[in-house]
Amino acid sequence: FTVAVGENQTSVSVKMNEAGSKKNMEEVIIVGVQRQTRRSSTMAISSVLSKDIENLPSPSIDQLLQGRVAGLNVQIGSGEPGVAPTVVVRGNSRVNTNIGNDANIAQASALSGPLYVIDGIPTNPEDISNSIDATGTNYLAGININDIESVDVQKDAAATAAWGSRGANGVIYIKTKRGRSSKPEFRVNVYGGITQQPQLLNTVTGAAERKLKMDIINQYATPSQLANLPQILTDYNNPYFNNAEDWQGLFYKSGSVKNVDATISSGTEAVSYRISMNYFDEKGIIENFGFKRYSARGNFDFKINPKLNGQFIVDLTKSDRQ
Repeated sequence: FTVAVGENQTSVSVKMNEAGSKKNMEEVIIVGVQRQTRRSSTMAISSVLSKDIENLPSPSIDQLLQGRVAGLNVQIGSGEPGVAPTVVVRGNSRVNTNIGNDANIAQASALSGPLYVIDGIPTNPEDISNSIDATGTNYLAGININDIESVDVQKDAAATAAWGSRGANGVIYIKTKRGRSSKPEFRVNVYGGITQQPQLLNTVTGAAERKLKMDIINQYATPSQLANLPQILTDYNNPYFNNAEDWQGLFYKSGSVKNVDATISSGTEAVSYRISMNYFDEKGIIENFGFKRYSARGNFDFKINPKLNGQFIVDLTKSDRQ
């Protein structure tokens, strides 16, 4: 773009307007308390949209980020439903103080996750778990996956510039959905599934176990050892060998997952709202292990004047992890 300057002209006034910023909402990112377009941002930010994660059978958003964001390492050390994974963004630079009194797990628990900013509110799941004495419980599992609009992961030094030491290990911005349609929309979403029982070890029990042990003894034992065998191995009436109990089958089984969502939303230039309710129930593959969640969320936005906006957010969650 070229501007011709006259001979007697001493200044040039140039006004630049961003084109399409209102239409391409997915290209707008929130960094700290600033809103920037992705094109103008020079920071290392990766995004995951709602269409990539909705209706996936997972209790929490951090588990779904595994393999979807470059430089983000998500390790799930247990198959227990609702347990908190270890999330590390480009290495670890902040130490978690919630290491407990067990020296055996102190080193594993020293890794600390990034800072989470949910709808502009900085949240540290570790501090919340400490305050309610919920060691191992994932605070993010209280957020319904289908309520999330986008997730932005900030991975470079700009996270520290925006949030100080709290952002030293990266920042994950979670933005929930808002009302968009001018007409009220009511949606119900239901899905369910079965978690397959793991492959169990092949074991020998009962009389077959006794026969196998006796075959090994007869093959390798000396005559003097055979003469002094204990009765527990030689007695055919030993009740231990007559009960072929499948001990693995007593503990392992097929799990299940159920999810029900109901939302109502609408929006105008002045007021928008979105109200959602969710029921999530996941039963683990081990007896009496599971995670159940009841949640309700309301997002209300108000445009008071062209330069002043207001938000009112209500989030109620009841979780039960066994």
